[in-house]
Amino acid sequence: MLERIHYNHLGINKCKARARECLYWPGMSKQIEDLISNCDTCLQFQVSNRKEPLIPKEIPSVPFQVVGTDLFHFQNNNFLLIIDYFSKFVDFFKLTDLSSETTIIGLKSFFARYGIPKILYSDGGPQYSSRQFKDFQSKWGFDHELSSPHYPQSNGMVERHIQTVKKMLRKSSVNNKDPYLALLEYRNTPISESLPSPAEILFKRKLNGLLPYFAPNKLQMSGEEIKNKLQDRQDKQKFYFDKSARKGRSYGALENVFIPDKQNKLVHAQVVGEHKHPRSYNIKLENGNVVRRNTRHIHRGSGTYPFAVKHSMTGFNLGEYEHLAGENDVRNDRQDRLADRENDLAIRNQGNDVRERGNDMVIGNRNNGGRTISRSGREIRRPRYFDDYVE
Repeated sequence: MLERIHYNHLGINKCKARARECLYWPGMSKQIEDLISNCDTCLQFQVSNRKEPLIPKEIPSVPFQVVGTDLFHFQNNNFLLIIDYFSKFVDFFKLTDLSSETTIIGLKSFFARYGIPKILYSDGGPQYSSRQFKDFQSKWGFDHELSSPHYPQSNGMVERHIQTVKKMLRKSSVNNKDPYLALLEYRNTPISESLPSPAEILFKRKLNGLLPYFAPNKLQMSGEEIKNKLQDRQDKQKFYFDKSARKGRSYGALENVFIPDKQNKLVHAQVVGEHKHPRSYNIKLENGNVVRRNTRHIHRGSGTYPFAVKHSMTGFNLGEYEHLAGENDVRNDRQDRLADRENDLAIRNQGNDVRERGNDMVIGNRNNGGRTISRSGREIRRPRYFDDYVE
C-alpha cells in the first residue's frame, strides 16, 4: 500500500494528504515519511543546496603577502591573471600554451618584480597541481592553497577580477582602445570612496596616467588604516550575503550521499571523512576514486542504498578513516531501535488494552472506547474524518 501511495513520487505532505482520504493504520504517517525520505528516485532529483554563510579570507597586513591566480581565455588567447589580496593590484600575462612550465614562468616574472608571497591561492587545475609546480613552490618557499573543486566562490577574489579584466578587454577591443592604457587607469581608480587606488596602496603614490593629479602626490593613510577599512568593507559584504544564507548539515563517515557528475546529474557516492579545509569532505565514488567536494555539492543520500565500489581502489587506504564511522554507526543503530519499537507498538495497538511497564502511557482498543495518552499526559484523539471508517 505504501508503494501505491508513493507511486507518482510526490512529496511527503502530498502523499500524506492523499492517503488520509481513504486509508488509516497506526503509524501510517511515520511510515510514509520514512519511505519518501529514503526513496532513491526522489533523492536523485533533489533541489540545489541553499548557499551557506560566507567564510571570508583573512586580510593581509602588507601588499603581496597573499596573492591569488588563475587562467582565463579571451579571443582565442590564454592569459594568466594575478591579484594582490591587500592592494587589489591586478596584472595579467599572455600565455603561449597552457603547460605548467609556461604558467610558472609567468609567476616567476611577477614574483621577481613584486616579491614572493607567503600564500598563493589558485584552483586545482593541472597547471597548479603538477609535480613541476610543487617543485617550484618548494624552491621559492611559499604556501599553495587550492580552492574547492567546482566551487569558484572559494577563489572569489580572482574570479571577480577575471570578470572585470575580460569586460575591460572586450570594451577596449570594440572601441579600438589600448588595453594596457585601460589597465593603467584601472589601477589608478580608487577602490571605494574611503579607499585609495591599488597603485596608491602599493607604491604610496599616484601613477602618471591620462588624468592629471594634484599635489601632494603621496598616500596619507597608513597600512593599518587601510586594513581596517578593508575589514569593514568585508564585514559589510558578509552581513548582506548571510541574510539569505543558511548553515548546511554535516556528514558522517561512510554515509551515503549524492554528488553531481560532469553532466550535473546526481550520482551515488559515500563520505570517507572530513577534509582539512572547512565545509569540504573526501567523497568516494562508485568507481573507487576519492575526490574532494564542498558541502554545496553534497546531497543527502538513501540509508537503504547498498553502496559498493564497482572497481578496486588504488593508492588509497580506507582503514585510516574507519575510526570516524563510530558516531555514524551509533546513530544508525539508534534509528533502527526506534523503528523496531514503533512497529511493536503498532502491532500491540491492534489488540486490547495494554500497559507498558515503567510508563504512564495507556493504550486502549479504540472499538472498546479506550484512550491513548502521550507521555506528557496529552490525550491523543482519533481524527473525526475516520469516524465512518470500518476496520
